[in-house]
Amino acid sequence: MGFNKQEKIICALLLLSAIAFVAVFSVDNQTNNTGTSLLGSQQSGLIIDLNCTLPTSIPNQIPSLKVSTRPINNEIVLEIASNKPFYIGTQLEVRNYTWINGTTEFYVVPIGTTTIDGSTTLLRLFPEGQVQYYAPGWTGYTTAPKLPSKEDAKIIADDFLSQIKQSKTFIPTLPIEITFKDVVSGMETTANDTHWIDYWCVIYELKYNNLPIGGNSDVRVWIGDKGEIVGLVANWRDLKASNPVTIGITPEEALDQLGNHLKIMTVVTKIAVQNVSFGYWADKTVLENTEYIMPAYIFDCVVTLLDGSQQRMFVYVPAYK
Repeated sequence: MGFNKQEKIICALLLLSAIAFVAVFSVDNQTNNTGTSLLGSQQSGLIIDLNCTLPTSIPNQIPSLKVSTRPINNEIVLEIASNKPFYIGTQLEVRNYTWINGTTEFYVVPIGTTTIDGSTTLLRLFPEGQVQYYAPGWTGYTTAPKLPSKEDAKIIADDFLSQIKQSKTFIPTLPIEITFKDVVSGMETTANDTHWIDYWCVIYELKYNNLPIGGNSDVRVWIGDKGEIVGLVANWRDLKASNPVTIGITPEEALDQLGNHLKIMTVVTKIAVQNVSFGYWADKTVLENTEYIMPAYIFDCVVTLLDGSQQRMFVYVPAYK
């Protein structure tokens, strides 16, 4: 299968989760400079500043989360594509592709499609429940779009997710919660000396019993010209409580491990930890089979690279031994 520019960006971000033991996931280029430095330490040239307090009241045990797969076939996928809220059309066909690791995705294209790329792949569904949707024919804009305000983009995205929930289309059920997180700029384009934002990316985080699920586990709705929904990337899964996991790592130990493991990233000179939360981390992508999602400490960081540039990243350390 071919991918358009947006899909390539997403795939590149997802592949970052393959880093063993500590995953670094770049979200956007915004920084969150809140709080004052409570800790300044240096480990083999890597400076770590803690600009927040560490979480307290960590439970002794929480359940691991078992990932359930959904029944999926061509008929189910075609039904989803042809009805609310996607309304892709009726002249469609479903194809499937099995990746090298054995994961089979189902995707929807117009009937008779011979070239599979970003403009013809309209809907992608995966057995663990993830959904990707792309507006028919949309690959970006040749002139600056008229984007709604960020506030209106959130309202449009909220309504779209509400329609998906009402249709019960590949959306997780309680106790999985979908909560609004932020509105950021999506892909940006420069043409004829003009620079513009192609779409707003409305981001939602997933929680299980009010504990955040980080990593490859969020929802992004793309809002384009005049409020058009041009894309959906929903990395949600059906999760059920499974075997209890003893929390054998304290927040302080997790902070120590953060520095130890990031020393291998020689391009990073400084880490400013802006927030630390306790929850879960999904360390595999939609193209990998996930059996369990495990508890972890999630570090919201701004990292400084050798060239002086800064990036916001989320980093996790497992909360169990």
